[in-house]
Amino acid sequence: MKVMTMNMRVNVLSDGYNAWPFRSDRVAQYIASSGASVIGTQELLPSMLKDLEAGLSDYEWIGEERRRDREDEMCAIFYRKSEFEVLGQGTFWLSETPYLAESVSWESSLPRICTWADLRLRREPNQRLLVYNTHLDHISEEARVQGMLLIQRMIGGRLKSEAAPFMIMGDLNAHPGSQTIRSLREQPGQSGGLPIQNVYQVAYGGQNAGCTFHNFEGGSMGEPIDYIFTSTDIRVRNVVIDRCQIRGKYPSDHYPVVAELEI
Repeated sequence: MKVMTMNMRVNVLSDGYNAWPFRSDRVAQYIASSGASVIGTQELLPSMLKDLEAGLSDYEWIGEERRRDREDEMCAIFYRKSEFEVLGQGTFWLSETPYLAESVSWESSLPRICTWADLRLRREPNQRLLVYNTHLDHISEEARVQGMLLIQRMIGGRLKSEAAPFMIMGDLNAHPGSQTIRSLREQPGQSGGLPIQNVYQVAYGGQNAGCTFHNFEGGSMGEPIDYIFTSTDIRVRNVVIDRCQIRGKYPSDHYPVVAELEI
């Protein structure tokens, strides 16, 4: 199957012709034609989600806003309803009190969340897939590191009751050499010893995959900040940072990251 992570770029009128009202149809067209079975999104507002629903009839979604008293960003997960049924779902806050809505810790600039789904494949009822989708803080490195360790602890706790393949995806606001990304591969004791792999490492080895954030300007210079990690029982067949344009313009200011996986 194909899975994808995509930062949608929140609706900001100062983006001019790149603002959401001028590209929502391009985003829907891109997703519909991508062939992705599971899609982790970031910076998606409820009003933006409504714009997408009409063009994405093959998908259902789960998620909630990071602040409940206003229209705010979500980390919604889309999935093909013909392929999966949802066994469980939820959202927790990346803080020392993860079940307290809107809670903030570690000098995070905003409430940050992770939305998760426990999916079962319809064609193979005994096969489950755990999906965790997040958007880490853009300012505090401590918040990013602690948030990622919290996500891994949450996954580890769920795996204690029943083993299942899993993935973590999202905009991590961190380059490959950062402490945030190193914490996934160098501190297994703190994360419960999860068997985890970075799809970039599998596909590119030690080579730089290029940037994923491009500010609507295109190009590949730089390093990624958007990632997909999977459990090591998932085979990574191919990974693409999709730098395509739709009708001459980019769907978002982040490139989608698409991985072809085999469970």
